[in-house]
Amino acid sequence: MSEVVRRKESRLYGSEVSEKNAQGRVADLYGDIRETLGLGMVNLIYRRMATSEGVLEWVWDSIRDVAGSCEVERQLIQVQEDVRWPRLARADLASLPLLGIDKVGIGRLTSVLTEYNRGNRLNLLLLSAFIELQKQGGSVSNERRSRQRPKVADRSDLVPILDLDQMEPQTQALVGVLARYVSPPGRPMVPSLFRHLAHWPGFLALVAPHILQSIADGQIEKISDNLKKFTSEGAPGLAREMSVPNFKEPPTMETRGYWLGEIVAYLAKPIPEMIVIGYMIESILPLKET
Repeated sequence: MSEVVRRKESRLYGSEVSEKNAQGRVADLYGDIRETLGLGMVNLIYRRMATSEGVLEWVWDSIRDVAGSCEVERQLIQVQEDVRWPRLARADLASLPLLGIDKVGIGRLTSVLTEYNRGNRLNLLLLSAFIELQKQGGSVSNERRSRQRPKVADRSDLVPILDLDQMEPQTQALVGVLARYVSPPGRPMVPSLFRHLAHWPGFLALVAPHILQSIADGQIEKISDNLKKFTSEGAPGLAREMSVPNFKEPPTMETRGYWLGEIVAYLAKPIPEMIVIGYMIESILPLKET
């Protein structure tokens, strides 16, 4: 990748430490995040935190104990069951080869969507509670958490995230259009889900008009607002189970202030909206053959 393209992508994505480039303490934290959350990947918000010294450790050490708890799993299930997700007409299994998706591809595509739908719901719950913790000034609980260890996803099913220069120009342009509508104001970024779905340009082109129409008619915003309301109700309880990590050299007040603003911005728009979009996209997939 040329330096010009790298600078352009950095402006569009916001800088991040990718999983393949993570080393040392960051790599260890990424591994712990995957294992604790039961995911085969590390979501963008954490990859971005890793670019600032001590920030990922500050946030993750605050939320880690409650992250794999039974209460979080209960709220995840409740969100999934209580929300009326937007539904698209299911694609016919026989039509998928026309979109460049074979039997192996449908499995990998399903894995990608399953990962993001779980990961983004976790992000919404845990980071909302983290913000609540900061408002409360921090708390310490000596009670041992009841941990429920989810099954870690099989990373062999997850195709790598594509960079812009790895996409065909038409797909790159489409990803950019979708990203603009879900980026926080003044914070351009590209959700990793769109970069993952760029492996299947035909499928992405199929679902993109539905996503844009649902944004235009306010459907995604309405459901997103309901998600945020539900999360705000559960955040104080989760925050009480968290604790402020005791670092010898914590991030500076200025750094913490910046990242609290970033987290609030992500919680306000891309995270809840990408949950809605993820479930909408998943609904179009054909049922598995029995």
